[in-house]
Amino acid sequence: MKKLLFWLLFLVVSPLPVFAQAGDLPVKYVFLLIGDGLGNAQRRLPELATGESLLMNRLPVNAATQTEAANHAITDSAAAGTALAAGIKTNNGAVGLD
Repeated sequence: MKKLLFWLLFLVVSPLPVFAQAGDLPVKYVFLLIGDGLGNAQRRLPELATGESLLMNRLPVNAATQTEAANHAITDSAAAGTALAAGIKTNNGAVGLD
């Protein structure tokens, strides 16, 4: 049921144009940066060491997500890839299984 709701929402939202935060111009490119093992602490450490924020932290629009595998609070790469590709959670160590 969750998978069906995900795909219905995806089909409704995906055709909508994405607009820039600063104006009404359509966005030409959307980049999805997937930092495997990259959490808030790893993004903050270079700022503390150099006094400058990372370029990725200064982008005009950004978001962070909290993820977990179906069987553990920390997601491994296999479970994360499955969740990103299929929209369902799986156990750590599994690829493409619900």
